[in-house]
Amino acid sequence: MQELTKRLRGFSLDEDELTKRKSKSNKHNNTTAFDFQCSAFYQGQFISFHLLDVFQNVNYALIFFCSYDFTEQSKSDLLQIQQYFSSFIEKGVLPVVITQDSVYTHKLYATPGQTSFSLGFKPSYILASDFADRLISIAYKAMNMNTRDIKRTAVIVRNDMEVLFHYHVPEGRNFPVDILLDCFGEHL
Repeated sequence: MQELTKRLRGFSLDEDELTKRKSKSNKHNNTTAFDFQCSAFYQGQFISFHLLDVFQNVNYALIFFCSYDFTEQSKSDLLQIQQYFSSFIEKGVLPVVITQDSVYTHKLYATPGQTSFSLGFKPSYILASDFADRLISIAYKAMNMNTRDIKRTAVIVRNDMEVLFHYHVPEGRNFPVDILLDCFGEHL
């Protein structure tokens, strides 16, 4: 945990907000992650996703809570995650995207050519659904409780189910994917 904190502090961003929010989010660190099961869409298939299953093959899960499918923000976020997917996998990190959309909406959105508004690529990562009760978003403090919409959030969970990092992305900013990627050095 100290190594992760040192790495995050070492970055000078135009996102000074990251440092401010990191210190505010310390209350989330050193906590046990909420283990969940949900429906998901992955590689053209509907699947049952269980967070604990991730750790059979990797040491970390990087959970991205994203806005609704078919929005410009969603397209931007998902493309950004796709561009870094291989780099995360090489470091033993599995990116997982969670939205409030149903798996059927994910299928329409993540299948190129399905609609004129579908993504232009097939995501390599799992698109999980926190559709009905939104318990996952609530448990990870990734929900605006006034609007019941997801707050764009990145959460790092280690294979011992410890939450290492929790960050709410400010409006109009991208996920700090390059910084998150750099967190997974040899010493973690």
